[in-house]
Amino acid sequence: MKVLAILTLICLCTLGFFFLATRPVNRVVKTWPSPDGQYYLSVLQTDRDFRGFPLEVRARYAVYVGRESGQPTHGHLVDYSFTPTSSDALGAIERDIGRCQVEWDESGVTLSAPSGHTLFLPRLAYEGGR
Repeated sequence: MKVLAILTLICLCTLGFFFLATRPVNRVVKTWPSPDGQYYLSVLQTDRDFRGFPLEVRARYAVYVGRESGQPTHGHLVDYSFTPTSSDALGAIERDIGRCQVEWDESGVTLSAPSGHTLFLPRLAYEGGR
């Protein structure tokens, strides 16, 4: 009976750990306003990627463009994989996000990462609070 109780406790603790570990984070890492101040491009840490568990657990990110500078409510959200430029993966990604360049023009907004990757979001995707 004690063995069954211990196994049940271990299973419940494991389920609780994974429930808490996989909850959305939605932490704003960096925000850039448009020149007219109507829109904002934000990079969010959305959750954690457990595909490499237990050896590696990575943060997952998304790029959001909308009228809010904080947590997204209405706008356009795209999952995006940032590539670190050094071996310190999490620290490098957070630093690289801070070094990204954002260019706004009539057709949309372009995010350029230090790794050389670019992401273009057309104005029609985020205009009007979609």
